[in-house]
Amino acid sequence: MVISHIIKNSFLFVIIISFIFSDNTVTNDNFDTAFHFYNNAEWDSAQFYFNETIIHNDLKISPELTITAYRNIGNSLIRKHKLEEAKQPLEQSIFYAKKYLGESNQYIVKAMNSLAVISSIKGESNNAISYFKQIIQIQMNVDSTKYNLLGKLYNNIANNYNDLNNFDSAIKNYKVALFYKEKTFGKGSPKLAVTYNNIGTIYHNMGNHDESIHYFKFALQYKDDSYAPSSLAKNL
Repeated sequence: MVISHIIKNSFLFVIIISFIFSDNTVTNDNFDTAFHFYNNAEWDSAQFYFNETIIHNDLKISPELTITAYRNIGNSLIRKHKLEEAKQPLEQSIFYAKKYLGESNQYIVKAMNSLAVISSIKGESNNAISYFKQIIQIQMNVDSTKYNLLGKLYNNIANNYNDLNNFDSAIKNYKVALFYKEKTFGKGSPKLAVTYNNIGTIYHNMGNHDESIHYFKFALQYKDDSYAPSSLAKNL
């Protein structure tokens, strides 16, 4: 019997958001230029202009600008596979976000997510889990109704527990992710198929074949045409 691989949801959610910044023309021009290069994956140029933004920005007027610039420098370095180097600007982003905006805000969530991604890429699953759990607590304080985001965070925790062969904790967190996905997309959504397959695969690996078949059937039921059925059918 061929065991399917768990299909992980890619969770590098590097998102640029538009903010209302100060009227400092030079600062805004630098940020807009950096934004342009960032969107075109021109990481070196993006980093240069994000650094220029930090140099010229008045933190007392527009802390969000500096916070975002540091985060995107870190994200650029991740894309260049300079993982250790990326940590410092991400930590700076978190430092200024806490200093000017408080202990719970979306800027912290985004920068900490990037740090969690670094840990996941490096195979430091325990560190990644710790980051994701902290992010969930902050997100619950900021906005507990962002069910899609919470589902992704719990999915990432489950992925890392699976990498540690901690299958009980992986299943527990996949089921929480499933709960939030259902709140986001509805119980019959094709977007649930991957998570059902993940849970089924873990049960299969644990030797609990009745439960694995139960979840594989749900995965097949909810899949759409973009979801390859062969990986599911082999498990039945």
